[in-house]
Amino acid sequence: MIRPSSLPALAQCPSFESGSSEYAEDGTERHHALTEHFAGDDSRLELMDDEQAEGVRWAAEYIKIHAPMSDFPIDFEKKMSFTDADLNEVEGTPDVVCGNHLFDLKWRYRDYTAQMAAYALMMFQGAPRETVTVHLLFGATKRAQAFNLTEESCRYIIDPIIERARNPDRVPEVCDYCGWCKLKLTCPAFKVRVDAVLEGRDDWHLETYTTDFVTDGKEMAKALRLARRIKKWCEAVEWRAKELWQKEGVQIPDFEMKERQAKQYITNVIEAFRRSGLPQDKFLECCEPRLNTSKTYPDKLGLIDTYHGSCGGSKAGAKKELLRKLESVLKRGNTTVYLVDTGSKTEEESE
Repeated sequence: MIRPSSLPALAQCPSFESGSSEYAEDGTERHHALTEHFAGDDSRLELMDDEQAEGVRWAAEYIKIHAPMSDFPIDFEKKMSFTDADLNEVEGTPDVVCGNHLFDLKWRYRDYTAQMAAYALMMFQGAPRETVTVHLLFGATKRAQAFNLTEESCRYIIDPIIERARNPDRVPEVCDYCGWCKLKLTCPAFKVRVDAVLEGRDDWHLETYTTDFVTDGKEMAKALRLARRIKKWCEAVEWRAKELWQKEGVQIPDFEMKERQAKQYITNVIEAFRRSGLPQDKFLECCEPRLNTSKTYPDKLGLIDTYHGSCGGSKAGAKKELLRKLESVLKRGNTTVYLVDTGSKTEEESE
């Protein structure tokens, strides 16, 4: 089934199939936080990091200013649909619709025209109107992009993309979305990148590059060696790019240097127990005795959830109160930097 959020990728490669990612999960959280904010519930918003929370709050203020709420009802994440040229139904969930205005919260800029045209077409088929004003809200930069669409222009944008995607003879193409496609391990177009690494190394060539079909141990050994060599090269490129930017001052076009805060950790467990005020058995449920040092955190209930369960109220309020109590025994690890591709479609977001 074709989804509106896949249309920008399908415009580049008719064989694209969306896979899951942490970016999609983050986008979904932001959308839910925006919807709940308008309903008077900021608990999800207050649990976000400051950058994301500020982006959502900015988007909410923009919507309040530009949405004609005094004249029309406002709908959040309402499932809608349109009928394509072949009379197939396409479903999607626009973020916010109010009258002839469509608002969609994104994080960083890229071309979302095809996705917005699909949502606008749903609005045209839902009720007669001359135009739809689209407002794309980019939370990371707090900038908006507004433009008008007619039903005719929506069809002009969408119909060729859907026609190519449904063509049984479609041919996959290497594009900006390859990293987010769930078919990338079996895609013949994507494989040309691997072939460039294989050139001149006959001992790395495999009988098949569809991993599900590798059944021979020797073939799998070759595949593993190839995968690890490619991985090391990718890691080396990332490391060198950061070094070039940070130490030599060479900026990389279409990329942006970002910082990611490390997780907080407790420096004194005994003092943390005393300050938390939790019963001993509840506090110990959040602790993990280790025989050896490990960087892997187990999937266990954290102090915030435990504290919230003991004191009640909102989770956001419980978190703030606990962090205040533990302030003297909390420390954060070193900040890490990473490069974000702002010149192509590298961030997959949900509808």
